[in-house]
Amino acid sequence: MKTPIKLVSLLIVVIIGTGAIAGCNSGMFKHTPEKKAQWIVNEITDELTLSDAQIQKLNVIKDHVLSLRKEHQSEHESTHQVILGLLSQPTLDQAKLNELVVQKSEMIVSKAPHIITLLGDFYDSLSTEQQKTFREAIAEHMNKRKHQH
Repeated sequence: MKTPIKLVSLLIVVIIGTGAIAGCNSGMFKHTPEKKAQWIVNEITDELTLSDAQIQKLNVIKDHVLSLRKEHQSEHESTHQVILGLLSQPTLDQAKLNELVVQKSEMIVSKAPHIITLLGDFYDSLSTEQQKTFREAIAEHMNKRKHQH
């Protein structure tokens, strides 16, 4: 995989991971997803000293991720009910469970190209120094997460 694609993939992981963490109600993550997402944008803006155009691109990513989160949340309860229904049976309907996994995987695959494009536009707008700082911050974040598991 080419390095820019790896970095964009890492950013996706960070954004989605942060969104997942924002869903947990502990510590500073008791804020709404919107507030948490804005906090992340502010942190990235400060860390990389972004221009107005770069901030705008980052905000487009934030808004898109938040809309995906809302979309996911609306399906969340029904998915839980289906899983609980499957688990309440004496034998697990593996075909139905696999169908559910395939359905969710297809949804992710269908959404990925657009967010990758948005992330690529943002990453490509960064200067060489900003990209270096960004890579270091992502590596540090990934290293911290590795030690949390």
